[in-house]
Amino acid sequence: MDLNSLPNIALTGDILLVHGRRLEQEAIQIMTCSPFCHVALLIGDVGGPYTVAEFIEPDGFAHTPLPDWLASRDGEDIYFGQCPEIVAQNGLKIIGAIPQFEGKKYDFADLPLAWLSEITGQTYESTPHICSFFVEEMWRLAGFATSGNLPPGGFLKAAEYVSYINM
Repeated sequence: MDLNSLPNIALTGDILLVHGRRLEQEAIQIMTCSPFCHVALLIGDVGGPYTVAEFIEPDGFAHTPLPDWLASRDGEDIYFGQCPEIVAQNGLKIIGAIPQFEGKKYDFADLPLAWLSEITGQTYESTPHICSFFVEEMWRLAGFATSGNLPPGGFLKAAEYVSYINM
């Protein structure tokens, strides 16, 4: 997918998946049995402008204009994931929930839960304060049920369509 085609299809609830090459990114990919180290949520409708909502370590919640987000991901492979239809239909619920995350910190204690959930297939009590649990929580709020606590790569199965973004 060409980056210029993103504004023609993206909706609130779609995702951006990151495959990283730095040591800490590779560690996350290995520990979560995932080809991705990060997932973020797109906010906006066809034509844009778009912002990206996410939890990043160590800072916590961030809500960034898409061009700035992409510029900060230099050297990483970025993939676009189309959210399930029920999520796209309920994008306003996601937009309404975003303000509650302002100022929330990253929850490092939930990282092992993503790994454990991937191994066992079980759901564990957690906060939505790591990247994948945040996106999963937003999708749940929009009406899409998931099984377990998804790591970033778990969204490959949940997304309707995933495509590499040529930048």
